[in-house]
Amino acid sequence: MNAKQVINPKGFRFNVLSLALVLIISVCTVFVSGNTTTLAAPVSVYLSDELTPTSVTGDIEQMTPNNSSYNKNQSFYKTQLSINGVKYEKGIGSHSNSSIKYDLNGQYTKFTVDVGIDDQVAAGHGSVNFVIIADGKILYISPVKKSHESAEHVEVDIAGKNTLELVAFNANDNIDNDHANWADAKLFK
Repeated sequence: MNAKQVINPKGFRFNVLSLALVLIISVCTVFVSGNTTTLAAPVSVYLSDELTPTSVTGDIEQMTPNNSSYNKNQSFYKTQLSINGVKYEKGIGSHSNSSIKYDLNGQYTKFTVDVGIDDQVAAGHGSVNFVIIADGKILYISPVKKSHESAEHVEVDIAGKNTLELVAFNANDNIDNDHANWADAKLFK
């Protein structure tokens, strides 16, 4: 039996319009019922405001007890943090060789920071490698940074990590003028 199929243009239009109406009603129902998922922007906090180090160790404390490898929101010389002319309100002023450790307790997803030598140091002096360690694993090692070079922006994944360690190593010589800035250091939740 050869049956011919005839497409009814009016019926086709009706089916398309019906389908569109069903989709619109479904979308409206989802929004009215509150069954929506919104992607919120990650919340960031300044490391220097959020956490206190669990330990700070460094060569500078052994040489000059009045100085510290941890200076909250200021440079090693107790001035505003500044890298190659860029001023920072928040961060940590440090000195090589040093280690600053924090407990994260798995609460954060990402750590960002601008690293470089503070502008208080004469051009071309100081030489530091910045190292970021989480749960004993090295996440980042900077190239050798010298004064009056641009800051290097760093982003590392710390999701589920329990500890964070910021290490400043003297890179090419001794620790003279190795004023290491961890500027604009932020944790993301």
